[in-house]
Amino acid sequence: MDGQACPLLGSLSEQGVYLNYPNFENRCYATGRSESVPLAQQQFFCLGGQFATCPRHVAATRGRPAAVAPYPRAAAPLPPSWDEPASLLPSLDTDSTPVRQRAGGWMPYLLGAGGAFLALVACLLVVGGFLAWRSWSNRLRTDQPTPVVAGPVTIRPATFTPTPAPPTVDPNVAAAFATVTAVARLTVEAGTLQPPPFGLTPRPTPTRRSTPADGTVLPGTLETETPTPTPLPDLGATATPTGLLPPTPTLAPTEPLVPIINFSAAPRTILLGQCSTLRWNTAGIEAVYLDVDGTETGVTGVGSRQVCPVQDTDYFLRVVLHDLTDQIWVANVQVRGTPTPSVTPTATATPFYTPTPTPTNLPTATPTVTPQYGLRINGGNSQVTLVADGIEHQVAALGVENTGNTTDQVAISLSASLPDGWRLLLCLSGGEGDRCFTDNATEITLAAGGAQTVLVRMQAPGGTASGASTVVTLEAVSRHNGAVRASVQLTVVVP
Repeated sequence: MDGQACPLLGSLSEQGVYLNYPNFENRCYATGRSESVPLAQQQFFCLGGQFATCPRHVAATRGRPAAVAPYPRAAAPLPPSWDEPASLLPSLDTDSTPVRQRAGGWMPYLLGAGGAFLALVACLLVVGGFLAWRSWSNRLRTDQPTPVVAGPVTIRPATFTPTPAPPTVDPNVAAAFATVTAVARLTVEAGTLQPPPFGLTPRPTPTRRSTPADGTVLPGTLETETPTPTPLPDLGATATPTGLLPPTPTLAPTEPLVPIINFSAAPRTILLGQCSTLRWNTAGIEAVYLDVDGTETGVTGVGSRQVCPVQDTDYFLRVVLHDLTDQIWVANVQVRGTPTPSVTPTATATPFYTPTPTPTNLPTATPTVTPQYGLRINGGNSQVTLVADGIEHQVAALGVENTGNTTDQVAISLSASLPDGWRLLLCLSGGEGDRCFTDNATEITLAAGGAQTVLVRMQAPGGTASGASTVVTLEAVSRHNGAVRASVQLTVVVP
């Protein structure tokens, strides 16, 4: 498709470098700077060889002759893309060349295709006539009666003849009949031979009748010879002509699918003894694996599973994309009413005096440490930029730090008032990869002095006006002391 591409087509960063199929990353440089182009216009104008009729290309090349498309363009406009309303597409008939003159280049191809079709029909008629004639001639030969040579008439006295037992069939003969029948059926289904001109039902054997005692010869009482069965013809191996089989269709390459991944738990907060349901919905991926309690199993692209944890638990969904890379999605279920583990007191030996003058050392009291809780978020309260190209970007990386003197359970949430089409995603950075949460909320355990990096990812649709903005708030709250919390705000602006 490169030979038909518009010379003004490029990518986000460079003109002349582009994807050879309709994609949101392709840009038009007709005005001197990169601009997004709808997918339907990319398919017809930019990559379909019709860039000479594109309004952008005509406006950019006004004053000098426009490039001529290497292939004849369609006489009628293409239908709109699935994601582009028909009212937004420009008129395709902007060329001043008459329609009859543009369509004249297709006439030799149409005449050639019509001639090839007529030749194919003639060949099929000849082959069909030959097969019909062959079948008819075989039937005429087999329908002729077999002559029976009658010998001299012999008059015998009437005798009692018992009814003969049914003839037995040799297993080898039965197997031969079955093989011939199967070969005949296969050749008929393939269309290479007509059904065999003979029947597989054996002819009846004449029954000998008795002659009256007075010597009168009645009609039908003559003894005739038993006809000899005609051997079956050997069909042999039948070769199937390859010319009669239809060609195998070739599948055209399709545009790569954009992966769709959704993974959540409902409800996210349960009481001890209750259950929650994990649900996932994926598309455009290679494989999906669900990790429950450390056991990973393969699952279908759309499904659900009920879990009943006894403590706060994270469940992982590992998705394998088309490029064989992995993405890990996390759904957190919080359990309330978890019993506090009781501390069993250690028995302390009671000091006692002995008659010996040696003094006894009393136990030293251990000072009690009062737990203190504190949280701090490093970074934030600043302005960041977001490129409006319909692709997810990381706009900030913030650090949540436990400034207290004891381990704390911290709830982290991300919120914003998003414009239409914008998307916000909360992720946690870790040694095994980033974990993202579709509901933008999770809980983590931080040791005293510990920290966790929180990633803020956003996506704005292509075509968003420059200067559009929104405010994103990241908040961390201590589960042991609700009064201990920290929050920062980010102002996200489209450049």
